[in-house]
Amino acid sequence: MKLSTVKTTFVAVMVLVVMVLTGCDMKAAYQQSAEQRWQKTIEQAKLEYARQYIEQGNYQHAKLLLDPLVESGKYPEAADMMNCVEESRPQYASVTNRSSEASY
Repeated sequence: MKLSTVKTTFVAVMVLVVMVLTGCDMKAAYQQSAEQRWQKTIEQAKLEYARQYIEQGNYQHAKLLLDPLVESGKYPEAADMMNCVEESRPQYASVTNRSSEASY
């Protein structure tokens, strides 16, 4: 084999190795990006459900959805909604106590 043929073969193999390795990195980056988009979609859905629960007066369920979102710090509107829940909880607690007393 000539030296130029060996060089050409070596370069071709190296290009293939680089292409494969780059493809793997791109696949991992794509997968991570897809997971981040999915997580954001889930978090947005939780915000919407929490909003609906607050409108219905179901503060306990709203709080369960909002707690992790407030802790993440990514959603300022979650903190605003949590403030609404916290302000409404004393009123909710008194209604709950009255309803449970009436059931006895």
